[in-house]
Amino acid sequence: MDIKVTNLEHGDVLTYSLALIKGDVKQPCRAAVVCVYTVENKRKITWPIVEGLFKAFVELRPGLNHVLLEYADSTLTLDLTYKQIKFNKFVLPIYIICSDDEGHFQADEDQPNDISIAKRKIILNAKLLQTFTAEKLKEQGFGRKTFQLVTDSTGKVACHTFTTKLKLAEVHSMTAYDLWVYFAKEIICSGFPNKENYKWFAFMSFTRYTPPSSGIIPTSHSEIIKCTKAYAALGGGGLALFGTATMHTWAHKLEHLTKCFTNNKKIDKTKLMDDSAYRGYYWANYSTGLGSSLHELGHTFDLAHNPSGIMARGFDDLYRVFIVPTSTPHLTPCSSPRRITPCSSPVRQRLEVKLTTKPPPLIVQVQTGFLRLSTEQRETMTIREYDGSEVRKTVSKELSGGEMVTETKVFPCGHVSTSQIRRTSIGQSKSVSSSPSSSRASSPSPRPAMLPKTPPEGTVCMTSKIDPSHEDGGAHWYRSSAVVLAYHKWLNPPHPDDPDKVPTFQGDMLHSSSGLRVIELRTVPDGMVFHHWEFLSGIPPITFKLKAVEIAGLSSQHSLKEFTVLAEDSFGNLLKKKVSLTEIANASFS
Repeated sequence: MDIKVTNLEHGDVLTYSLALIKGDVKQPCRAAVVCVYTVENKRKITWPIVEGLFKAFVELRPGLNHVLLEYADSTLTLDLTYKQIKFNKFVLPIYIICSDDEGHFQADEDQPNDISIAKRKIILNAKLLQTFTAEKLKEQGFGRKTFQLVTDSTGKVACHTFTTKLKLAEVHSMTAYDLWVYFAKEIICSGFPNKENYKWFAFMSFTRYTPPSSGIIPTSHSEIIKCTKAYAALGGGGLALFGTATMHTWAHKLEHLTKCFTNNKKIDKTKLMDDSAYRGYYWANYSTGLGSSLHELGHTFDLAHNPSGIMARGFDDLYRVFIVPTSTPHLTPCSSPRRITPCSSPVRQRLEVKLTTKPPPLIVQVQTGFLRLSTEQRETMTIREYDGSEVRKTVSKELSGGEMVTETKVFPCGHVSTSQIRRTSIGQSKSVSSSPSSSRASSPSPRPAMLPKTPPEGTVCMTSKIDPSHEDGGAHWYRSSAVVLAYHKWLNPPHPDDPDKVPTFQGDMLHSSSGLRVIELRTVPDGMVFHHWEFLSGIPPITFKLKAVEIAGLSSQHSLKEFTVLAEDSFGNLLKKKVSLTEIANASFS
């Protein structure tokens, strides 16, 4: 067979409608494409084959779908079933318009930008994020779990138009935080039924970029934000809120997806906002804009900031999931495709040392006065014990001369423990967070969290750094976030045995009669995960003791006096509590 699908199998059952199909072809022709459609729909869409690889999407109808892939003279049939599971918690996309405005988002003069186009963009891209979550959780061993989007009476994903009482002049005079607080209250007081079962995925139609009339073009991200009214990227509680200044770069039809994610047109900053982490292209604005919306939606799912992945700045790499990277950066926005081959180790061998060198980052754009990055080095050591446990330690040498040390211990029972330490060039240890953040994500009260900062202004432009442990670079869920999502109430149907009771924490002891699945330790106040434990065996522990000596050792690396504990049980019941080191120490010795 000339066509091979690598991520799906014949007969797979999906709980979402937009299926991602990854594969390869034999003896690829130049400028070849693969055509994908279903027998039931017959809507044919062609997808490019890049260096023998392809990524395609197909829209599924409820029930069995006969998907056909055509390449040259070959045809492959792939049966996929779209099964609609009875969830009771949903994500609802909404498009907010002002009471005195028509609801047009900002765009090029020749582009349609009315409410209907905006809602089509939001619906398609919400489904892309749904598919992304399913595929990335599958890669980490949790199956294709994902959140469910609200559908209308015909079973299609819906986007609700929400008309605020505010007028255009009012929203343009408000800060991002004030907008989040206002809309959170207004939505709660609206007539939506069962509001406690929704996460609101909200986009503000009235975001406006207005550069200075003096003709001076803003260059730094902070200057661009100052020129943008009603700009927000905040998430927490039940509301994720975003501006729409870069929505014009998004696809609103599935057949436009590849074209939009490979659009090398430069943003004209005299007219439109550039929010692309200094990359400047349409594709980069699409990737960063959509990725940041997923980041903020993650905060509504109780996720904190992470050292890597979507809940860090990894969302800038989101485009890598939806198109095949190419080795010609001038033609498409990404570097050569990478395939990850799992390493196998002889069981009898106790010590295995692997040295890997991380390739130099691909410089997408260097602006005047910026410095180039030198090659980063990464060394990984794996120690396999006779009892089946394994310790993996990775040391990454940083530009400053310091080191990032990541240690992961995997036990035979499925328990995994991870920690990270940053060492400066003079041997001291510092916080994992490489850039300060004003996040409030880990606060026990539902408050919005901001995005991690863009790369430092006036130093190095955004680069495409490829993490060799993940196929799509930063576009992945950090391990502890993946575990939280896998058991989260918004990603699982209701269970009849769920006591709907959060875990308890007294003294130094966590307890849940339903079994603890993941425990995170987060920094205060910036809300960065610096350690976690996970319990994936069939019978998880019902108690867990936070040992004073161990916690003191971990927190001393971050100069913390207090931290936040997150605990999640088998049914997704969550506890978040701020704890001081003194409390844990006193409880341990009492």
